[in-house]
Amino acid sequence: MTNHAPGADDASSFPTSRGVEFVPPLVGFETMTPQAGDDVDRDVDEIDDQHSAVEITPRPARPSWWEIGVAVAIFAAFCGIVLNKAPRLLEPDDYAYRASIVALSHGDVTLTAAQYQALAKALGGTSITLPTPGGNVVGPGSAPDPGGLGIPSFGAGGPGGDGPKPGFGGPGDMGSQGIMQWVKRADGTYISEKNPGYPYLALPFQAMGILRAAPLFYGGLACLALFAGLRRWAGSWAGTWAVALFCASGAAAAFAWRSTMPTFTDAALIAVGVGTLIWAFLATDRSDRWRTLVGLAGFVALEAAVSVRYTNIIFLIVAIVAAVVFMRNMSLPRSTAGWWGGSLVAFALLMAWWNLHYYGSPLSTGYSSGKITFTVGSIGPNLAHMPGHLVTSMPMIVLALAGLVWMIVRLVQSRGLDGIARGRACRDATIGAVLAAGWFGSWVLYLAYDWTVRMAGDDQGGAIHTIRFYMPALGVIAALGAWLLAGGGSGQIGQPGGPGGDGLMHDGFPPGTGPGEDGGQEDGS
Repeated sequence: MTNHAPGADDASSFPTSRGVEFVPPLVGFETMTPQAGDDVDRDVDEIDDQHSAVEITPRPARPSWWEIGVAVAIFAAFCGIVLNKAPRLLEPDDYAYRASIVALSHGDVTLTAAQYQALAKALGGTSITLPTPGGNVVGPGSAPDPGGLGIPSFGAGGPGGDGPKPGFGGPGDMGSQGIMQWVKRADGTYISEKNPGYPYLALPFQAMGILRAAPLFYGGLACLALFAGLRRWAGSWAGTWAVALFCASGAAAAFAWRSTMPTFTDAALIAVGVGTLIWAFLATDRSDRWRTLVGLAGFVALEAAVSVRYTNIIFLIVAIVAAVVFMRNMSLPRSTAGWWGGSLVAFALLMAWWNLHYYGSPLSTGYSSGKITFTVGSIGPNLAHMPGHLVTSMPMIVLALAGLVWMIVRLVQSRGLDGIARGRACRDATIGAVLAAGWFGSWVLYLAYDWTVRMAGDDQGGAIHTIRFYMPALGVIAALGAWLLAGGGSGQIGQPGGPGGDGLMHDGFPPGTGPGEDGGQEDGS
């Protein structure tokens, strides 16, 4: 498939006096293909007149320095807040991930009994008990050094006498074990329940001794993707609002501070998927190749999020369904489906192989059967206490819900209006529905989570341990809230050559990194 520059004589591309391509919305507006006997010139003139007021999906003006500067300043302030406080390990999961990351940095996924005890001691453990088969560490106790082996190596690059690499906090209140939530395999070796996702994502930062930078790096990618995607969708300042909302909550700061937990990282990866796929679907003025690559990056990010927490597959499924349903409407070629689908197949095969090799079957995990349970009976108790915790920790939820309501109102009010106004309302409502499907699907699942019911009575910080399961929707919430704050679909998106036309980036990407900088497109065939 070959794209045409705006203004080309093409039945599905209607030029305007400003050189902006007319793009059908996702749903609710038919592609205008001339039929026999149609007066094409008259139809094009009518559409040109409508475009003089508003376009459905125009190419937005370049962001101003103010937009970029404010977004960068917000993220920089967020990093400063996170790094200003010394890290701590607050719950058993921290100890499990920390041990996985350190072991992996020395080339080991599984450990022998001697290696396990040596690693636990290196991480500050003083009372170490080996895990039981298929279970957690049980009870305090002391395990002597087996056979007088001393401190064994941890693979080819063993720590020797220099201990673990820097980048994680001290042992904290539960540090007597040094390692928690590892399990014993059938062959007698030990492995973390928490593999495979986050330890691999954190590994490069652990190797450099800057583990605390790991969640912030992925958070930076999330901010860039949200900035680009929301500017493309909702226009000027929408990207800046998205960055602000993504970074503004106490929950975001609390989990970005905990570099031995994956919570902020998988939320950031989902936000990357949200921003890049919105951009890829709506950037019809860019080449097919560029849109395919950006969308591929979005799917890879969502796949990485699934590897961190398998329940994130809800967001991936929603993205797959959206791609299948709307790809034709967004003028994407069949080759795009091949690239995106190939990525999904490769990811599924990789995860199946990893689980088979380390956990015994393609669908196995590190958790013993029955440990993670969801029941309908837990929905009521969770509804009794979780909404308050969630709104307190992520107040932008209110804005996101208001945005969804306003999309519905606009859609109802657009009945009987001209095609473009109706089309914009349908487009916004469709994007909102897709985002809401991932958000609500994830939250409904965790409302049925039994463990959070048991944690409800914990007055010693129980909220911080339960809201983390709802964090993956942070990017979706930020996107919906930013759409509302940027005008809620009202007003005209800025045009090329308008205010801020000399900004640093085009749609959130540096000039020259994508095609179409002169208003045309590369051949996307």
